[in-house]
Amino acid sequence: MTIEDPVAAEALLCQLNHYRFSGYWNPRCRFDRATGQSLDFFRSSATFGLVHKLHLFDERLRRDVSGELAQVELAAGALLGYKLGSTAPFTHLEAKLLGALARHIHPKSGNTRNDAWAKKDTKALHSSRDDCSAHHEIKRGGILPIGAAVGDEAVASPQPTPTHHSGSAESPPGIG
Repeated sequence: MTIEDPVAAEALLCQLNHYRFSGYWNPRCRFDRATGQSLDFFRSSATFGLVHKLHLFDERLRRDVSGELAQVELAAGALLGYKLGSTAPFTHLEAKLLGALARHIHPKSGNTRNDAWAKKDTKALHSSRDDCSAHHEIKRGGILPIGAAVGDEAVASPQPTPTHHSGSAESPPGIG
């Protein structure tokens, strides 16, 4: 492999880790067609600069895709909250309405996974200082409907059932 600037290459390898970076130069290695194994020397066209460009491209692609996936996740959560909230605003608080995972009973505590989540969620809601949590604490007895829990207050029910609280960023078991 041609290394245009050995000092800069060494500094980059120290920063990125040789083993991680080697994944980008492996495609530039020669291969033994008979065994399919990578050989310990590179194609004549292999340069450290090209390998570095591949790494930078992969890094940007990963960052961009992750950012877009976060937007899809938020939109899907809001849609789920809206759809569930329009028919059953407190679905996430009733294990019997959720999947088998939410109804699983822990052998030591005797509580369902959903009960454990709801307890943790109640604690998060009561300790939260954001406006949404404060509104639901004051106006609705600390009960957060699924639509508000995922950021869509438009589906908040005017008549909450005063049995549980919700409000942590963690999805209840059986949902998401």
